[in-house]
Amino acid sequence: MGRYGGYSAAAVAGVAWFCTAFTAAIMTACFSMAQNEWRRAGRYARIGVKATAFTWTVFVLVGLAMVGFVMAAVKGRGGRREREREKGFRRLGGVRGGDREKEEEERRLREAVTT
Repeated sequence: MGRYGGYSAAAVAGVAWFCTAFTAAIMTACFSMAQNEWRRAGRYARIGVKATAFTWTVFVLVGLAMVGFVMAAVKGRGGRREREREKGFRRLGGVRGGDREKEEEERRLREAVTT
């Protein structure tokens, strides 16, 4: 994913997390206020536990996704092995298989020395 992709995904997930938090809070408050008004009027009212649980679960999952994106961005591209591979890739002019190139060059030198 890379650092920039991780940070941009985390930023988008942060905006989604904020919007989800706002929506879940407003929905819970409206449901509670409506339940109180219905009960005050003498009617049966109950807050939909499954609906509020689903909304707050989405809030938690979006938060976990945001944390995962930040962790991926902090980790970056990889460790030493990845950096060495990239350095070798650039040194060869973008040609993968640097060992093959070295072996071919060594073979040519050996043939030149023996002739």
